[in-house]
Amino acid sequence: MAEAEDDKAPRYWVKNEIGRVWGPFAPEAFTRINLGSTRTRIMASLDGQVFAPIGHFPELLEVVRQARAAARLRDVDAAPEPETEPESAPTATPEPTPAPAAAPAWPRPAWEPRAPVHAPAPPQPEERGPASTGELSARNPVRLYSLTASFGLTGRLALESPGGTWTVHFKKGVPEHVDCPRPGQELARFLAARRVAGGRDLEQALELSGGPEGDLADALFALNVLPPNEIFRLLGEHRRIQLEKALGLEEGTFRWDFGVAPPPGSFPLGEKWTLLFDAVRRWTTVEVRRRLGTRAPCAIYSTSGAFMKLEELPLNAQETRVALQFDGSRSPDQIAAGMPGEGDVVHRTALLLLDVGFVTSGPELESPFRRPADDSTAPPEEQDAGGTDLTPPAEPTPEPLEPPPEPVAPSPADDAALREARELAAAWAEATHYQVLGVAENASIGQIKAAYISLARVHHPDTVPAEAHPALHAVKAELTARVNDAYNVLGDDDMRAVYVQQLQGGANVVDVGPLLEAENDFLKATLLVKSRRHAEALPLLERAVAFNPNEAEFLCWLAWTRFLVAEDKDAQAQESREDCTRATELDARCVPAHLFLGNLCRHLGDLDCARAEYEAVLALQPDNADAMRELRLLRSRR
Repeated sequence: MAEAEDDKAPRYWVKNEIGRVWGPFAPEAFTRINLGSTRTRIMASLDGQVFAPIGHFPELLEVVRQARAAARLRDVDAAPEPETEPESAPTATPEPTPAPAAAPAWPRPAWEPRAPVHAPAPPQPEERGPASTGELSARNPVRLYSLTASFGLTGRLALESPGGTWTVHFKKGVPEHVDCPRPGQELARFLAARRVAGGRDLEQALELSGGPEGDLADALFALNVLPPNEIFRLLGEHRRIQLEKALGLEEGTFRWDFGVAPPPGSFPLGEKWTLLFDAVRRWTTVEVRRRLGTRAPCAIYSTSGAFMKLEELPLNAQETRVALQFDGSRSPDQIAAGMPGEGDVVHRTALLLLDVGFVTSGPELESPFRRPADDSTAPPEEQDAGGTDLTPPAEPTPEPLEPPPEPVAPSPADDAALREARELAAAWAEATHYQVLGVAENASIGQIKAAYISLARVHHPDTVPAEAHPALHAVKAELTARVNDAYNVLGDDDMRAVYVQQLQGGANVVDVGPLLEAENDFLKATLLVKSRRHAEALPLLERAVAFNPNEAEFLCWLAWTRFLVAEDKDAQAQESREDCTRATELDARCVPAHLFLGNLCRHLGDLDCARAEYEAVLALQPDNADAMRELRLLRSRR
């Protein structure tokens, strides 16, 4: 009997931070696995395919802590810490006896605020991905977003604030959908501000959608209010604005639901790190300083616990130069004091990298904005009490200022530098983006990023000496803009694909209009099916599938609609079942495909198949009402 219970106990696969996988293991076997120190990031899985942070498996947390405690005992040969009495406890004897100080729980370096030492960062508690719930004051939305993007997780992040609830849906770490308070009203205001829809049309769409809390987008599609070629651009822009509002929340609570798939009609809002960094760059200087708070005068270190490399972050040339100075020897305030005119960039970069987890803060250092007191200005009690004059010395008389030097004429070397810069600008005007960055056409994102950083450091206008030719600064700015244009195109996968087609001479034959029309037809068809107007929806779905036959969602909706309109439903059910099965093979996480396949299996009498498909729907979308209702009906028939 015990062996049978052990066979039914769940078993887990384990993946470390370099991608190596072990398993399956029973939970108690984790105490015999070398999981390393607390800096080692591990993930677990129940099927060996989909991995999640160890924090999502409460039954494993205590076992992992015990395993790591055993690893630390094996690695560190140290005597146990002596027990010390609380400071408030009375002494046993009236005579004080010297006693050795108790060793701290973590070994900390002896900080020397003024010494530019490169000490290791203080040990940080291990991150296990986003927690299930918590307060935004303890874990802000930027940090929650960063953890989700770093782990490449799929799920739903709900941010509840006094102003309402924002919900961000992620797929593999990329935000694909954002819900906001009063979504219909917010979208109507956005479209009115963009002047793409009239007030009467918006009022009619709001009434059709059910008011400010309704889904205005579906109503706009049904009424053909928006231009088809502008629909996704406008929706994407609106959702990015709501994402920025969600990232700026400071009060309230959060809830993370792991594994919840984005709703139908979702699409990636952009590159995950670029969305985050652009949002923070739009914060005002006052807001950045307030959020940075007491960390501004503290030493900043690179942390070994970061889940990304510097090259993977969308830093510009200025931010990269600042990030390389976070070596533990100075604070953001001290770095800003040494870079006149770039204080905002220093503090904003520090805030970004701290919240992302790429750097961590250490002890507070001396502020560069106040001068240290000397003996002449010290308080009277700190000076010599033996009759020394405590009056501060008089301030020295300032020396007369010398007249400014005469401007120096540009040297031949300056003229040569200007001539070379202009020649390079002329050559780059006719060059491709690949030639500008000096990379091959099959270069990786990391190589493109490294080339961009290298060129930005060389050609940035700040590198021009003050005594150089006056026109050199403007030419350098032109070169930097050309480098930025090349990186913006090649650094984005979608823009790079379009650019490659343009280079190959195919720009004139690439027409995205049919694809947009197919998506528009599909969205209209889903509304018609929900309204039981199946015959009207069928030609729209057939046209959408003709344009994109490998889209799982298009295929399963077409199969289900054909079953609904068929006179011989038994014959059509088998054919539609095959199409829905193919849709699940194209995208195993397509919720409608599993739901429709379950309905078809139930119609054909294959109840085991139907039950399995409904359970698959709930695994992907736990709050799916249709799947829960069908499972209740199947259980009631037993």
